[in-house]
Amino acid sequence: MFVDTHRACEAGTDALTAQTLLLQLLALLIQRHAEYPGAWPALGNENVAVKRAKKYLTENFNKNISLEALAKVAYLSPFHLLRAFRKTVGLPPHEYVINLRLQRARHLLAQGRSLSDAAHETGFWDQSHFNRHFKRIMGISPGRYLKKSNSVQNLSPGLQ
Repeated sequence: MFVDTHRACEAGTDALTAQTLLLQLLALLIQRHAEYPGAWPALGNENVAVKRAKKYLTENFNKNISLEALAKVAYLSPFHLLRAFRKTVGLPPHEYVINLRLQRARHLLAQGRSLSDAAHETGFWDQSHFNRHFKRIMGISPGRYLKKSNSVQNLSPGLQ
């Protein structure tokens, strides 16, 4: 976890990802090495807070959102938001944003936009950042995805 957090922060990742990874790392360190780590407070019904956070992320997916700003929108502490969001959605907020960005990027690519335009408009730092996440989640590079979608569009109507 140390190495992943360090790499992500050093690579110039967005604020939400960097802050999430750092907070998760600190929580892990406290849990493992504190003399009296205590127990995390039980999660209750934070559905409304998570819905507010999801709505904010959906409306601002292409911006560099901080965990602190997102927590203020949800009226929770950053750590509580991370735990509640992961419990409710199944992934942390930064991964949720990456999925939103990739969904929008696929839409832009289908409209004929270039890879660099899609990366820029969806909030990725640069095209390599876009490529890395696209390939990790989609299983193929955006260039190959674009070629495959173009070849499917070029088929005659009877073959689709």
